[in-house]
Amino acid sequence: MAINGINPYNTTMRVMGLSGSGLDTQSIVTQLMQAERMPYNSIYRKKELIEWKTEAYRSVTNVLKNFQSKYLADSYGSFKSTSMLSQLQYKKFTTTAIDSVTKAASSIVSVSGDSTSIEGTHTIQVINMAKAQIIESDFAGGGASSALAGSDAADFSELAGKSFRISVDGVNKLITFNSSHTFTSADDLVNNAQYGLNKLLEDAFGAGKVLASEDGGKITFGTGAGVSRLSLYMGAAESEALSALKFSAGDSNRLSLGTSLEQLAEKGAFKNSITFGGDDSDTLEFEINGKKFSFNKSVTLSSMLSTINGDSTARVNIQYDSTADKFIMTAKQLGDGKNIVIKETKGNFFSGTAAMIDITDAEGNSTNKKEVQQGTDANVVIDGQTLKRSSNVITVNGVTYTLTGEGGNVQNVSLVPDTESVFNSIKGFVEEYNSIIDTINSKLSEKYDRNYQPLTSEEKEAMTEEQIKKWEEKAKTGLLKNDSILQSMVYQMRAALYSSVEGVSASLSNVGITTGDYSQKGKLTIDEKKLREALQNNPDAVMNLFSKKSDTSYDPNMTKEQKAERNSQQGLMWKLSDIINDNIRTSRNSNNEKGFLLEKAGLVGDASEYSNMLYDQIEDYNDKLKDLANKLGVKEEKYYLKFANLEKLLAKMNSQSNWFSQQFGKM
Repeated sequence: MAINGINPYNTTMRVMGLSGSGLDTQSIVTQLMQAERMPYNSIYRKKELIEWKTEAYRSVTNVLKNFQSKYLADSYGSFKSTSMLSQLQYKKFTTTAIDSVTKAASSIVSVSGDSTSIEGTHTIQVINMAKAQIIESDFAGGGASSALAGSDAADFSELAGKSFRISVDGVNKLITFNSSHTFTSADDLVNNAQYGLNKLLEDAFGAGKVLASEDGGKITFGTGAGVSRLSLYMGAAESEALSALKFSAGDSNRLSLGTSLEQLAEKGAFKNSITFGGDDSDTLEFEINGKKFSFNKSVTLSSMLSTINGDSTARVNIQYDSTADKFIMTAKQLGDGKNIVIKETKGNFFSGTAAMIDITDAEGNSTNKKEVQQGTDANVVIDGQTLKRSSNVITVNGVTYTLTGEGGNVQNVSLVPDTESVFNSIKGFVEEYNSIIDTINSKLSEKYDRNYQPLTSEEKEAMTEEQIKKWEEKAKTGLLKNDSILQSMVYQMRAALYSSVEGVSASLSNVGITTGDYSQKGKLTIDEKKLREALQNNPDAVMNLFSKKSDTSYDPNMTKEQKAERNSQQGLMWKLSDIINDNIRTSRNSNNEKGFLLEKAGLVGDASEYSNMLYDQIEDYNDKLKDLANKLGVKEEKYYLKFANLEKLLAKMNSQSNWFSQQFGKM
């Protein structure tokens, strides 16, 4: 029989009672082992309690983490839009921008306020928006109407009944040759009025879109007006047609981004040939805005472009426009000046293949060859003052103007405090804070009933699933009753919310937030009228009461005096944030310690999950259980051995008794 998941017993099959003793050895040994198992079961129950206690601590930690992430700052120090640490939470505005002539909502500017904004009206006229410098290449793959040519003369007589797929600007069609017609020449293949390529292509795409021709037996697909990209595809049954036409699947009159630079060069896909540099002639190396890039010729065109675009130092975006068959590079930095500077050191991608630059000296310095848009600053008039900025987001006196268009009309802007939105934010925070206080207080006050201990596996075998569930629900209550960590944290949270903030005259009670009576155990109550009045009449005081920042940042290694100084300077939400950080932070202090709750019980997914005080106790109990289980196995084996010997002895005695009976029977 397994003892709580550990089976220390010998699994050898035993046959008892052959002597006719009538002893129920299995039952006797089981009863004897029940007494032997008492120390084991005691340790097992202690271990289970510690595991449940760990779960209870972690449930509190998770509640705090969710609250912290929503209303304070996440583990990376980032604010969500709901964060009460942000001063934007306490000074919100309803903003409007109206065209002064049309009286309609502005289509060229949107407006927002911040914590430094004040109620009022403004005007803005957008002369022109900021624009990015843009350069483009020559035709990269062959031109706007470049053709797609076969590699050799077509096997025109091998095409009867066969098919291939051709895509025209993304529209994919299956072209099937008549099975009863065998072409007699390449010209017949192209121009046969009933079965030829041009007839089939016209039926599939319409007249004049794709035009087939032949020269010396070699087939070429050309594009008509308005058509740019041609590509060939095949399924398993379509390979023979492409092979006979001397094309390969994936052939296109445009560059294939998923193909390596080397393969593109070998196929002659680039209009201007590409060369590689380096000792092995296999490298492209260049600089964009001072950022050096190096690519082996085995890299795909897509990967090279993505690497450039993803680099924050290069500050450009380069794309291949398959419709125009051009590379287009756009500066990420808007405004006047040279925001695209390219220098080539190995290979000729930008100067030759893309033809975007002209090399000006032996060092690889260059000038841009074709600038299609010059970078320009935004030019606006705000409240009568002319301003130029290298961005379309302009902040003046706490008002942020986001330019979305240009126009000569003046736009009238207004900012009106949105006190109701601020009120709802504070109310939402208070409700969730109260929920946390309820959760922790319930853990601290739950009664622990010693009559409900963790069940052993033997005890569970005698119960239904529902009985086990109800028993364990009861057994898990009260495990954190009067817990010192939680008590200290709740006390600090209550005290923090009623402490003063240096340089701020307002207090929580001044703005209409108070604690209830003793039975409320620190929960907050809002006087809605008083809070709304405070937000209306003195929004800055409310903002600073909650979110004023200290001159120093949170540091778990601060001395008591440093903590006191920081605490006196900062608003209530920052005080609360520090307290929660002290308890659930995942970073370590100089003593290699994390937050109090993590040191105690750990956090799932963090290193502390398997490195905390309770986990150490669980491991210690597991070692003891393993040792006791081994001893129980030995003890049980001894009992069975004794009863086996007893069976042998009784069998011998029975045999002797039978012999004597036989002897007496002969007399």
